[in-house]
Amino acid sequence: MATDERIWWVDDSGALELTDLADYAVLEGQQGLLMPPFEMSEEVAAGRHGARLRNVRAGVRVVDLPLWLEGDDEADLLTLRRALAGRLDPTREGRLRVQAADGNQRELYCRYSGGLEGGVQRTPSLMRCVLTFRAHDPFFYAASVVSTSWGLVACTFGWFPFFPLRLWSSAYFGDPVIVNAGDVEAWPQWTVTGPGRNLALRNLTTGEALVLATTLLASQTLAIDTRPYYGTITHSVDGRLAIPSGSSLWPLAKGNNSLRIELSGATVDSDVRLSYYPRYWSA
Repeated sequence: MATDERIWWVDDSGALELTDLADYAVLEGQQGLLMPPFEMSEEVAAGRHGARLRNVRAGVRVVDLPLWLEGDDEADLLTLRRALAGRLDPTREGRLRVQAADGNQRELYCRYSGGLEGGVQRTPSLMRCVLTFRAHDPFFYAASVVSTSWGLVACTFGWFPFFPLRLWSSAYFGDPVIVNAGDVEAWPQWTVTGPGRNLALRNLTTGEALVLATTLLASQTLAIDTRPYYGTITHSVDGRLAIPSGSSLWPLAKGNNSLRIELSGATVDSDVRLSYYPRYWSA
């Protein structure tokens, strides 16, 4: 591997560097860090050449990391092996964190799936194995979250505009634009703090919207998770809410997204927060 690339395994116990060049070293021959596999659905028409493409989707990503383990002696190597095996519990999801030559870090959510069963011990203190990780979510994520919020500024004239109020970020005048710098769409998480009612979250770029006829009293919150397989809307008092007909838990498209956020009955205590991690094809 490139000497200026660094790789960590990150779990609840912390970050374990696999490229520290003391106990561990990742060798040449890595697989799966550049792109995930792709599945293409095609339709063939009788009597016609070729086929018509119907769908392209990224499949489960498999990453292979050739790894050296080196101890001071045979007992030290045994300690390293046992410690590594203890960290690679396949029943728990962790993250492969990759830092490229430019210093940028991205993370892949995955699980260990094999490689330590048959490591080859070259000397009493040196062993080689190929660790295999399986990522059911095939995208790399930015290591840092992107977050912004909107609220109302107190009015010094003793009156408020007609409801419904539209909440703006102080950095924008008009409908705010969120720039998703990732390679693909990103799935945001929203936190709305009351008071307010009849929340509308619209992505004017894609034409999608989430409209909720719900009420938030002061300090009550609404948590919206748009991620596929995890999508939920949770009221801090009323619990889980259904997605209304005609609404969707929409993503941020790649590039610029013009948003519109509306909340009737909002006050200066109301707040809407958007958080997301940009997603990438490659480490």
